[in-house]
Amino acid sequence: KSYIDFIAENGYNGLRLYLEATVRVPCATFFNEETSYSVEEIREIVAYGKEKGIEVYPAMENLAHLEQFLAYDQLKHLSECKDMAADGRGVRSTPDCICLSEPEGRAFFDTYFTQVAELFESEYFEACMDEPFDFMVCSKCRQRLENGETKEDIFLDLLIHTYELLKGLGKTVLMADDFFRYMDIVDRLPRDIVLDCWDYDFVDDEPQGMWTNRKRCDALRRYAQLGFRYAISTKTYVDSDLFNHDSMSNYADRYSPIAAVSTVWCRSDNFYQASYPSIAYTGRHWSGKAKPEDRLKIYTEY
Repeated sequence: KSYIDFIAENGYNGLRLYLEATVRVPCATFFNEETSYSVEEIREIVAYGKEKGIEVYPAMENLAHLEQFLAYDQLKHLSECKDMAADGRGVRSTPDCICLSEPEGRAFFDTYFTQVAELFESEYFEACMDEPFDFMVCSKCRQRLENGETKEDIFLDLLIHTYELLKGLGKTVLMADDFFRYMDIVDRLPRDIVLDCWDYDFVDDEPQGMWTNRKRCDALRRYAQLGFRYAISTKTYVDSDLFNHDSMSNYADRYSPIAAVSTVWCRSDNFYQASYPSIAYTGRHWSGKAKPEDRLKIYTEY
């Protein structure tokens, strides 16, 4: 609630909550109570946000970035990489992808998404789909590839399935765009998906492609030409010095994104409250309440 107060004071009108293994809905009552929210707590957060003019909506994963799910004994058998040394490519230190050749994983996340979506009044739901580095690497998945299926088609199948699930729940679906650019499948996506264009390393005049495709990539131009709505997400982080905010904001000014999202998280190399000055400036700048020359003044407030 104090964080909602903080962002409301600084020009934001929405809060995207990343909810990896953090909501104890009926299909996940075994989640640790100290690191997760009850159904009642989520509803209280949503109601408080509404009172303060902040629309709260969820962001969740059902392919990669699932290390906190897969740490639970009840779910670890869904992992793509049972043995990271043998199966994984070393991008993550622990298993974080589910196996797409085992239907139980998709079924669990369908239920989890459905039960969490019911707790939010917002029309928006971000099914992230980002950074699935270690998918299709186990023996079952490799056999499918050897038999003629492609990673692009398998990824797209899960994407369309997830989109149809959420659309059936009355949600407008957002998805991170990194693997759409990497695999170049964006022209095959339903046009009512909102593409979340993120690039947390971008500090120049035009973003690069993602992962192994590191060439200039005018993603927003292509999304606009194809008829998509799109948003941008920047990194508001203790080491970013607002270069990423400036670059993405200047780039997006050429186009018409429906939203801009300031992404921030806490981990061992970032004391979360150290990002508050950047969060405050970013919100005020985007909402027209501050100019670049106001940065020092805003920083001194914190």
